[in-house]
Amino acid sequence: MNKSPPSESVRRILKPLLARMGVHFEYEVRQEGYYPRGGGEVELTIQPIAEYITPITLLKRSTIKQVYL
Repeated sequence: MNKSPPSESVRRILKPLLARMGVHFEYEVRQEGYYPRGGGEVELTIQPIAEYITPITLLKRSTIKQVYL
């Protein structure tokens, strides 16, 4: 069974992390989908990257800046 991350996780976690690596994209949630039925639809526009994706090192945890409810 495939489970994709919620769109908020993509916006707050994945997108900023990939941007640090040189991968930039925009996305629009066309239709929300809910587990287990699914049915969500997202439009994704990815900008071309440079010659390669820039590696990053994640060794330290950062401090919590804000908690979203």
